Amino acid sequence: SMLKMLKDEAWALPQTERNRVLNALVYFADPDDLIPDEIPGIGLLDDAIMIELVFRQLSHELEAYDDFCSFRDALDANEPKISMRLKTRRKALLERIRRRKKKDNSTKNISSWL
Repeated sequence: SMLKMLKDEAWALPQTERNRVLNALVYFADPDDLIPDEIPGIGLLDDAIMIELVFRQLSHELEAYDDFCSFRDALDANEPKISMRLKTRRKALLERIRRRKKKDNSTKNISSWL
């Protein structure tokens, strides 16, 4: 999903989010990361933990991209102004990402007070 999201020209992920996805993928591709992958039994442990953390951090982006793909797949390819509808949908989904991240951050700030 992350690779597909990066390559999708219609989605055109903003550079900040794009960098976050790229950094995660680079970590997974590096066999000599925090715990080298060739160490039996624990070599991929850090990768498994990072996958969980990355999916939590990028959950809004991944969910929005899935929604965008579903929307695009449901459109009639012969429909005029299809690119305008995709741009409008993309803009709305990116705004949703920002709202949800802002809400997540405010919730984290409140929970840190408790």
